[in-house]
Amino acid sequence: MAIRVSTIIVSYNRLDLLHRAIRSALAQTLDNCEVIVADNCSSFDVHKELASYGEDVVVIRTERNGGCGYARNVAVRKARGEFVAFLDDDDHWKPEKLQRQYATIGKRPMTTCGQEFIPETAFNVQQITAITRRMISQYNSVCGPSGFFCRRDLFDTVQFDEALKYAEDWDFMLRVLEVGEIGYVAEPLLYYTFNAASSMTTSSRGRSWEEIQYRFAAADKHRAAMGEWNYRQRIAAITLAHILDRPDRLTFIRHSLRKAGVTATGIALAKKAASKLMPRPAHAPRDGVAAG
Repeated sequence: MAIRVSTIIVSYNRLDLLHRAIRSALAQTLDNCEVIVADNCSSFDVHKELASYGEDVVVIRTERNGGCGYARNVAVRKARGEFVAFLDDDDHWKPEKLQRQYATIGKRPMTTCGQEFIPETAFNVQQITAITRRMISQYNSVCGPSGFFCRRDLFDTVQFDEALKYAEDWDFMLRVLEVGEIGYVAEPLLYYTFNAASSMTTSSRGRSWEEIQYRFAAADKHRAAMGEWNYRQRIAAITLAHILDRPDRLTFIRHSLRKAGVTATGIALAKKAASKLMPRPAHAPRDGVAAG
């Protein structure tokens, strides 16, 4: 019988979490699925470590550590399913995740879903049935790659941009919307692990201005389509992301003023000040947490 869905798990040096992700993929209620682990050149022998899964898990080790987009594209070329679903190694799924998306994708090229943040037990579930370009005009605040469920033939037209090391999921969604509608299942079907100590979003906290330049690439790519106001807000948000924790605040404020302008910089700073005074409610969506 034909494979319905190929689950692609991208992993790098997180073996314990990888096992949890694999178990959640194997526990799906939808039949006739395969699981592919795309190892991005981890320091251990991934084939040996995952040998106990036998034929239930296909293991691919990429030729180089080319980032998440590169690993996903490599694995898609090995996928046999009519659909492909992506799962980051530090996230995991609820058992009905693939079945719900398979049943509701219709003729759309792609669908996503709501998510539950752990260990916080906070939710990001939008009361919508489809994602519009306006909703993600500045960043992907809807659902990270672990919620992406796509037709396999979509990748004949759209792939992940391997040059992007940040926000490649946002870039992918924008280009999919040029092909067709992105559906949305308004249920928290995946557990998104928010780890402030290791996430790419927060790892830039101690980096210099020169070291965070890669974070602007996706916005620069879509500047014209975003519109100048959305672009400037995006740049200011990235530049000032950790401004309250930086000893060199004035350096980053000056760069934001130069690149994003006075108004966007002022709004970003005001939001940061307000967030410090008014903590986010326990069950409120975390805007931009899934930005790649």
